[in-house]
Amino acid sequence: MLSRRFVWPLVGVSVLLLTPGSAPARPTGGVAPQPTNAVPIPDNMQKLTTPVCSVLPGETPQRFVPTAARTGTEIKAKFAVGAIGATIPVRATLTTEDGAVVPFQPIEFKVEGQIVGTADTNSKGEATIEYKVPNKFGPKPFVARFAGNSKCAGADDSSSIGTVRSSTTFDLDLNNYANVGSKTQITGRLTRITDGASISGREVEIYVQGKQVSTAVTSGSGYITADYTPTTGANKPLDVKVQFLGDVLYNPTAGTGSTPLYPPRESVYVKAGDVAGRYGDTVSASVIVIKGPSLLGPKYAGAPVRVLRERGANWAPPRYDAKQVGAGTTNTFGLAQVSFKITDKPMKYSLWAYADVPRERYDVVKGPSAYLTVLKAPVQLVVSGPTSVHISESASYTVKAKRVTDSQAIEDLRVCFGSSCQDTDSQGKATITFTVPSAGGTGSRVLSFTSTENDYHLAGAQNLTVQALPSTN
Repeated sequence: MLSRRFVWPLVGVSVLLLTPGSAPARPTGGVAPQPTNAVPIPDNMQKLTTPVCSVLPGETPQRFVPTAARTGTEIKAKFAVGAIGATIPVRATLTTEDGAVVPFQPIEFKVEGQIVGTADTNSKGEATIEYKVPNKFGPKPFVARFAGNSKCAGADDSSSIGTVRSSTTFDLDLNNYANVGSKTQITGRLTRITDGASISGREVEIYVQGKQVSTAVTSGSGYITADYTPTTGANKPLDVKVQFLGDVLYNPTAGTGSTPLYPPRESVYVKAGDVAGRYGDTVSASVIVIKGPSLLGPKYAGAPVRVLRERGANWAPPRYDAKQVGAGTTNTFGLAQVSFKITDKPMKYSLWAYADVPRERYDVVKGPSAYLTVLKAPVQLVVSGPTSVHISESASYTVKAKRVTDSQAIEDLRVCFGSSCQDTDSQGKATITFTVPSAGGTGSRVLSFTSTENDYHLAGAQNLTVQALPSTN
């Protein structure tokens, strides 16, 4: 802590200060004695100076100090300028009356009578706040004020903030394409560059192919939407410009863009025929594509088509989302045969056809739904094992279940011989063991193997003739 300095009055006393290692010099001829061996004070023994106007921690500020007893200060508010919506620095510099920098003191800023911020002066005596220029044109007077403290008197100064128009931009958005005779939508947004804020309530001019066709006023979020119907110019770009002429707050701007312009739109009619088949069957759906709204129009050759099945909300549960089952291309007669394998659970489904024709030229009209009827698949059982067995002996037989429609092995199918049942494995096989009873004696016997009907398959059956031989016991 710095100690206070007191100055004692010295009357009729001569004082000679000696530094360590020095000796008094003899006065000669009226020449002032000079120190012969001055020693500098080490850095760690030097006292730090108190910043101008600063009240140190622990130091009790004096109250009601007359202004005349305090150090006078001067503050200089600096002129600033910014565009509408921009955030700019506003500065003021604080010094003493004799020009010494006054650091680390709070400066209050008022713009048009309203406090907009407070900042401390830096080591150079400058205080800076960030100020956003409002949507109001013309100079804005501001005052920078230092309130003062027990050591320094207060000061204030005024200047102004000049405003300039903000630059703007218009982001134009057009449809991916347009057609002669059909409405196309022109949209866009007007914003200012300074902060990206929307500019509402401004009129813009809309030009197509270099001619003004309409005007629009930006919404509260800066957007405009306008419809335009081209009447000529197919197979050329549709050039669009939206122009804002500017006003007292904002500079002018324009957004430009173009989109392909195609001939008038046509309708394409597409429909699939009904299909029925068994689970695992490969079937074919007929699809027709015609130019025009009905079957009487010209056929569309070379059209890519897709066939989807679904079981939507119009069906009783269970319901299934649409799933593509096959695809093809129409021939010169506008017909396509779309083949696909039935892999859905046996029941009835809707069957829809879609034509993937150029959407910039055609509107696709779907015909009424066709139907896909899925039936259960027949099952073939193949039994292998001994064809002769002694009475009272055990024999094992392997039963393999295959689907008739695609010859695929059937897993988890219940296969039985009498009351003895097993489920088929991943290879469609089940092994059943039984003992030949003595009843019936020797001779031919017919063994009957069956499979149980389930959600996908019909019941199956297979007989095997074996010879019962006399018992060996």
